Amino acid sequence: LDLPIDDTDLVTRYQVIEAPADLAELLQMEPGKPLLQRRYEMRDQDTGYLVAASCSYLPVALVEGNPRLLDDTEEPWPGRTMHQLWTVGIELKRIIERTGARPPIAEERNAWGMEPGDVLLTVRRLAVDTADRVVELSDAMYPASRTVLECVTDLRPLAKPAEQERRCESRSLRPSLRERTTISGRCGNRWNSRKCPLGGNGS
Repeated sequence: LDLPIDDTDLVTRYQVIEAPADLAELLQMEPGKPLLQRRYEMRDQDTGYLVAASCSYLPVALVEGNPRLLDDTEEPWPGRTMHQLWTVGIELKRIIERTGARPPIAEERNAWGMEPGDVLLTVRRLAVDTADRVVELSDAMYPASRTVLECVTDLRPLAKPAEQERRCESRSLRPSLRERTTISGRCGNRWNSRKCPLGGNGS
């Protein structure tokens, strides 16, 4: 939706929870350890419907060095999660996103103002730092009818025609099977029963 940010309300709620087993495995931490859960909801001021919703998880042990990162009144944070992690010495090098789809439950359909038959797109994002640790996990959802996914694939340039021609010429320098047979026969006539130095049997 092309909705100006000034026409929306953002609600952020932070809570420290015990890491459940499934999230602990992805975040490479022990189950039950403190995990910062951050819920974000953006709503249309006119309709009250959700415009965006996500839930992020950060191991408390990674971010407790900066107490401001545990305080939801600091939101919205300029630079968002990438800069928040940078303040505690964590630099991201890779983002992995997995997109799926499912039908919404009744509560979700009402919260988003979805039409019958519409589905929710689910996006799980893993943020990986320069030490190859998963340092943040985020789950977001979007109604498919108002969402566009854009994927960009950078392709390596192909070789220039002149380079391709040179490679073809270098391959053509190798004699064909018929040419090798002719060479072997000639060597056989010259060397009689001696083995041909070019691969013939001298027969």
